[in-house]
Amino acid sequence: MTKPLDRLIGMTLLSAEIASGSAELRFSRCDFSAYSTYSSFPDFGSLVGQTVQSIVGSMDRLVIRFAFGEFFISLHPDDYRGPEAFCARFADGPWVVE
Repeated sequence: MTKPLDRLIGMTLLSAEIASGSAELRFSRCDFSAYSTYSSFPDFGSLVGQTVQSIVGSMDRLVIRFAFGEFFISLHPDDYRGPEAFCARFADGPWVVE
């Protein structure tokens, strides 16, 4: 069964920046905002230009895996800095909010 965020697989990260306490990631066909505690390996900016290889979710975190790195988002409610942990806005309309 396909999960909604699996649509990110194969998309290239075009830009990544920090804005007002959130992480803003622009993919080839999706704008993604992380409003919860996040981290990356390697450095956040080093992920730009890479393609999403997989999405791994659990009760407490979401991991976007690239060929040479990962972006982690906490899904624990105490870590939220906004109304939700993240919001993915796909070019063809569907939104995914956690």
